[in-house]
Amino acid sequence: MEDLSEGRIDIESFENSDLSVNWSRYSIPSDVRFRANAKPSDGCISFTVADASYEKLAMTCHAPLPDNYSHAEIRWLREGETTEPSPGRDNPKSKTMKAARLKWRTYIAKIAKIEIYPQ
Repeated sequence: MEDLSEGRIDIESFENSDLSVNWSRYSIPSDVRFRANAKPSDGCISFTVADASYEKLAMTCHAPLPDNYSHAEIRWLREGETTEPSPGRDNPKSKTMKAARLKWRTYIAKIAKIEIYPQ
């Protein structure tokens, strides 16, 4: 994560699209330094799967890649949705959903632990 400055997480660094993450069950924080396209400015934060599901706004989905078994995606849920959403679908653009995603990002920024600071 590039937007770690002064020990704080910039919530604007979280996009409104699905969020690509590594699942700690299959990796450790330092793995971000050795992944494809890694940059010295990359950092690493951690939060739990339960936190990712904050207010049932998102769901963590294991989505292994050929070179990264630990890859997962945090996918946005639509109101009332409870099953795993398909990858890469359009996210609702309504003001209500934008506000909900901002609330989620703010929550995650408050509870996430910075594991690796950018160089």
